[in-house]
Amino acid sequence: MSKTKRNQEKNSKKLLKKIKNQVKGITLIALVVTVIVLLILAGVTVNLTVGDNRLFKITQNAADTWKIAEQNEKSEMEHAGDFLEIYSQGINTADKVSEAITQNKFYIEKKIKMSLY
Repeated sequence: MSKTKRNQEKNSKKLLKKIKNQVKGITLIALVVTVIVLLILAGVTVNLTVGDNRLFKITQNAADTWKIAEQNEKSEMEHAGDFLEIYSQGINTADKVSEAITQNKFYIEKKIKMSLY
């Protein structure tokens, strides 16, 4: 082999080594660490949304409370109509009004107790 060929080979090896050092990429270790971190984050997210007293459970409880409150409001409005009817008749108003108020309080307390269980 001639000296020029040897020099060319040395130069080409140096050039390849330089190019190899300049090329940057993701390593397998960095990839594995990234995947592990993403799995941990996914696990935490799933645990926060699904589980006892978590996001879905809290929203379901809020919806149930809303429905109970809506039913209570409807019943109160019905009792208010009864109260107005008794008041408009004017016969033994005081007794009928106190009876209507007592029934309304009993009904509301019963609904509240039912909603707590």
